[in-house]
Amino acid sequence: MENYLEFNNEEDLVISSMIESFRNTEISYKIRKINLLKNAGLPIPETSCFKKGDIFELRDEVLKRIQGGSQNLVIRPACIPDKVSMLVFHININNIDQVLEQIESLCQQDSSISDLILREAIGVGDAKEKIVGRLTFEDSKMLPVEQILEIYKGSETTGILNKVNPKDPNFYLFIKSAGKFMKPAEQINEIGSISPNEIKELYRILDSYKDQMDIIRRVFSQANKKRKEEATLGIEFSFYKDRIFFNDID
Repeated sequence: MENYLEFNNEEDLVISSMIESFRNTEISYKIRKINLLKNAGLPIPETSCFKKGDIFELRDEVLKRIQGGSQNLVIRPACIPDKVSMLVFHININNIDQVLEQIESLCQQDSSISDLILREAIGVGDAKEKIVGRLTFEDSKMLPVEQILEIYKGSETTGILNKVNPKDPNFYLFIKSAGKFMKPAEQINEIGSISPNEIKELYRILDSYKDQMDIIRRVFSQANKKRKEEATLGIEFSFYKDRIFFNDID
């Protein structure tokens, strides 16, 4: 029997269950990763998942949330196999039918779409004050880099990190080599939009979730021993008005 099934205490049993769930390729990688972040104890936006054929159920949930006070919601298709930077649909009381028609049409065109992810979001106009980021872990002993932190201020989604110009003054890159402290890859741009205090607070908050991230790394490493879906583990997050949410929808 493999080591990940040899549990000595309740925590090992829970982690073993998380590993088995993360290995289930009948579920979209996007959804498995969201569940992993949530089950490890990281705060995520209120999120619901629907099979692509459940458009009416999705519509009911959108209406329920809007009636409950939600003003900004997004819907993101999840695929098998996973696709990077899929369309993200912003939905509100004024465009429900239009957006759901667009999503239904997209599902008919793209057979790889398996599910639709609904979650809370901030308003489009508030994005200029939002910091999005990605913390990437590399566990390979052959590479000197242990962690990479990318942050960007002024984007609605973390998708910006897949195409950002490294010289963009709103983009910051930090590297932590094994056994060393995390530090900027280059000198901090003084004309950038992120203040030193925001960076310090972000460092502090990310460090406060170290235990949860260690669990995620353990599950990810064990689950991918035989099947490498991802070479590295990236944990996306958004930081807005002193609150952080981890997610993998954008």
